[in-house]
Amino acid sequence: MFTGATPIPHPTGLGASVLEHGYIEAPLQRPPAFNYREALDTKQEYDYGDFLVKPFDANSWRFTPEMLHADAELNAYFNELHKYFTEKFWNARFDGLPYHRLVEKLHMVPLPDVRDMIARGFTRMYIPK
Repeated sequence: MFTGATPIPHPTGLGASVLEHGYIEAPLQRPPAFNYREALDTKQEYDYGDFLVKPFDANSWRFTPEMLHADAELNAYFNELHKYFTEKFWNARFDGLPYHRLVEKLHMVPLPDVRDMIARGFTRMYIPK
C-alpha cells in the first residue's frame, strides 16, 4: 500500500495552453449538410479490401458514424432505434435481471423478442447496388 500525498499534476505545453485559453477551434454548431440517399445514388466503386491495395483517396465516398447525425432521415431512424432498445432492453428488468443476464440464464433470446425484431425489420440487410 502506498502512503503519502499524491502529487498534483501540472500540465505543460499544449495541455496548459488549452486549460488557460481554451481550444483553438470552436466545435461545429451543426453538422455539414449531407443526404444519405443522394450519396447512395452516386457512382461508388469499392471492392472488399480495396483499402489494402489502392492508394488512399480522401475524396472518395465512405460511411462514417457521424453521418447518423448529419442526415435528418438517418438521425430520426437512429433516435427511434435508440429509444426502442433503451426502453425495451437496457432500462427494463426481467425477473429482477438486466436483459443480458436473462439471455444468459435462458441460453437464448426470448422468442417473442426475436419475433418482434423480425416484425420491425431489424434482421434485414440492406446492400446498396
